[in-house]
Amino acid sequence: EINGSDVFYINADDTFKGLVHKLKFAEDNGFNMMAPGHNGFKAGDLPVYLQKMIEARTSHGKILILDTVKKFTDLMRKDKASEFSEQVRQFVSHGGTVIMLAHINKHRDDDNKAVYSGTTDLVDDCDCAYTLDKVSEDGRFRVVKFENFKARGDVAREAVYRYDYADGTPYHARLDSVTAVGEEERKAAERKRQAEKMLEKNRLAVDAIIETIKDGINLKTALVKEASARSGISKPKIGKALADHTGSTLAANQFWHVQVEGNNANTYHLNHGAF
Repeated sequence: EINGSDVFYINADDTFKGLVHKLKFAEDNGFNMMAPGHNGFKAGDLPVYLQKMIEARTSHGKILILDTVKKFTDLMRKDKASEFSEQVRQFVSHGGTVIMLAHINKHRDDDNKAVYSGTTDLVDDCDCAYTLDKVSEDGRFRVVKFENFKARGDVAREAVYRYDYADGTPYHARLDSVTAVGEEERKAAERKRQAEKMLEKNRLAVDAIIETIKDGINLKTALVKEASARSGISKPKIGKALADHTGSTLAANQFWHVQVEGNNANTYHLNHGAF
């Protein structure tokens, strides 16, 4: 069990309004919040505080949350990141815990996954690292996933949560709404996310295919040729989009279904509500 008085949330990346909200939350739940520029605290003094706790043998059981870590070191410089990692490692070796929040790169990897922004030194030196990414949202609830990409020891590979993200939801109510998502719901959210990403990628091809079918050209070979000519998209890409969005479930971004007729001819028909 965690003692709130042992938790120190250092909020170095927030607005005044955000600081006020989070301070109230800290007071209500019994943990400590610090912010650079308030009560004499400076981000650059963090290593001094860590060293003092080590020397006083008070590190054990203490939990530091750094939001965000870029306020305490230069993530783009290997020497600075490595030096900061060493200071943190000494604190951790004396029984402390440091949770560091950082931003992701604006460019995703080839699998469209979030990528940590900065040199690898900080991640290389830590015991565990997760990315946090949005899975889906429906206008009120948002589903997010923590995905592990660095681990020492037995930790969860991923964890998925849902919370109320509706406009006007008070900060405390938003936090109170956070719930773990079960396996089946997680899979459903992931399928929805993949369907949305596929539609985003295929949007122009989908529009061309729908218009072509509406004009009565629905035999596969002629459909692909005409949709390609109308959109300027290659026939292989049109054919892939045609396959990607074939089915009977409009909610899964399946906009047309296929019927096999004489001589194995494939004809495509729009699903109700797809136009």
